[in-house]
Amino acid sequence: MLETLFRKQAYILKKISRINYRRYFFDVVDFREPLIGIVGARGIGKTTFLLQYLDGLPIEEEKKLYFSVDSIVTSRYTLFEIAESFGNRGGEVLVIDEIHKYPNFETELKEIYDFLDINVIFSGSSAMSLEHKKADLSRRAVVYRLKG
Repeated sequence: MLETLFRKQAYILKKISRINYRRYFFDVVDFREPLIGIVGARGIGKTTFLLQYLDGLPIEEEKKLYFSVDSIVTSRYTLFEIAESFGNRGGEVLVIDEIHKYPNFETELKEIYDFLDINVIFSGSSAMSLEHKKADLSRRAVVYRLKG
């Protein structure tokens, strides 16, 4: 499963490296936090921003991983299973996109935060869903609301 996710990430990062502009988000988000949420409307550039961040992160490729919750590859696994497998391989930074499409994501994010030694950045477009569940993550996650 992880090999497939790393392959997909390589395809996506190859495309993203051709984009020359950077969103203002880079000046807003404090990436030192262990659990970061990125919330904003569809189409404002959250995915591009996260991929540019990962692409520029000065760590080995196998220590950073991006995946989207709506991928067919991830549909057979829980978020915790993916994060645990990644962490067990020495992974450090996990980016989970479209998290609002995953039922009860806040419970699994809490588990990842509490039990695994990796940094997680998650994003989603459904502000209502994320804002409602943000209370469950309030002591753990720093959530940024980005504007287009």
